[in-house]
Amino acid sequence: MALLPTILAKADVLAIEAGVLVLVPKSGDQNSADKWLKENHDRLLVEILKATSRQAFIYHYYSAGGYTARKSGGVTLQFINPVTGENAFTIFNVEVNRARNTKHGQKGSRSPTKHFRVGKRSAFALFWQRAGLPLPARLSAFHDCMGKLKTRIYTGTVERCGSNGDSQIKTKSLAVLDIPQAEIQRCVYASKSPDNTLTALPDKDSAAAQETRGTQPKSTTGNLNHGQRPEALRGKVIPLYPSPFPEDQSVDEWLDERFS
Repeated sequence: MALLPTILAKADVLAIEAGVLVLVPKSGDQNSADKWLKENHDRLLVEILKATSRQAFIYHYYSAGGYTARKSGGVTLQFINPVTGENAFTIFNVEVNRARNTKHGQKGSRSPTKHFRVGKRSAFALFWQRAGLPLPARLSAFHDCMGKLKTRIYTGTVERCGSNGDSQIKTKSLAVLDIPQAEIQRCVYASKSPDNTLTALPDKDSAAAQETRGTQPKSTTGNLNHGQRPEALRGKVIPLYPSPFPEDQSVDEWLDERFS
């Protein structure tokens, strides 16, 4: 049974704002609404995305390493499409070698696994700030806070797709998703008269009818809001790149292998 028409009727605000699904109930009982949303976040998100025909991605995990013969650094962010369960990724240029001599290693040697650093005006740092996330105290300490990316919903332009279903998101297009309430209402109540499309909410009977018409198959996306994989993928390791990590391949070789 579809949730969306009923929730719209009970909400003062239902929207995705700066990558966050926001629900403010007419009842004023925000604590109950927050608890309900925590339990039903992913199902409601999928219904919104289907109704508005929007594409979105949920951050899953990352890897960092050298990609070219010169070991140029990159951090690969791995995502899941919550509607389809398909994998997607994007790559940011970063530094993965030590900037100075330390007791742990000499300047130019490889940083510990998954550690990387960026400049304050780098594409990755700017993306992080556009997502509304605070920068770590040190720009070499992102490995301590990458889980914060799971608190946002993202969108972006798919640059190319591989035969295995993986999608590469154009790095510069990656951003937090915004879907205003008016757009959700317009898509859900498209059958209503133009004068009522954006303002009128259904009464109890019409909401029930909308639920009947809008019934969708139960989502198998799982609890993505908490960084878990979709139910269909849970327990299965689906590599998004060849093993071992492609640090001995050029970027072109790596991408050609994935998308040939």
